Amino acid sequence: MASLQIPKSAYTAVQALVRLTASQYDELIARLEETPPTVDADKFIGSASSRPKELDSVTVKLIISELLAMMDSGYRADFKATELASEISSAALEANSEEFPFTAEQKKLLELRLSKAFGSQGLRITGKAQSVLYDTDKTFVNARILTDLRAIYNEPGDEILAAMVTHSLRIRYYENNDAKDVYFSLDKDDLQALMEALQRALKKQKGVEELMQKSSIPHVS
Repeated sequence: MASLQIPKSAYTAVQALVRLTASQYDELIARLEETPPTVDADKFIGSASSRPKELDSVTVKLIISELLAMMDSGYRADFKATELASEISSAALEANSEEFPFTAEQKKLLELRLSKAFGSQGLRITGKAQSVLYDTDKTFVNARILTDLRAIYNEPGDEILAAMVTHSLRIRYYENNDAKDVYFSLDKDDLQALMEALQRALKKQKGVEELMQKSSIPHVS
């Protein structure tokens, strides 16, 4: 029995992959090889699915998106590319049903096609970069700063004694696939400290990128 399971959300992509003609599959592999790796999965998928020939962009996006999800599962389970292809194809055959018809012949074809796809450098590096980047319990989604003018009242609350500018930093993040928010109250000095920290981080980013260029290490962004 395979140690992995095929989620229902993957049925369409798996069937689309085994139904590709030989020339369509060759085009898919060529796209994976020609597309530069990146830490942004959506950017990689979008670039690989542009300028369609035999394949339509919707099918390419569907398949590549699922390939990246498969690779993420493989990295978490510490599978090599060939092992992952074998596990997934076995899981697909075990999932054979009216909803997901899948034959032994398709299993063999799926394993061959997955093994080759997982070996493509663009997909492999992008998948690994995603795994490294998001190997944490919380992942950043976005941030927003809300600015308010707040009044300071006297004790009876019928007279404004003064007013001050306040800021509220909202950070949205994912935890266990759930979107959550956390808020921080900031003043002008806090904003300045935050800006300086971000500027220092950008300088470090530039310095590390320059070091990578000198050492000929490919930069994934």
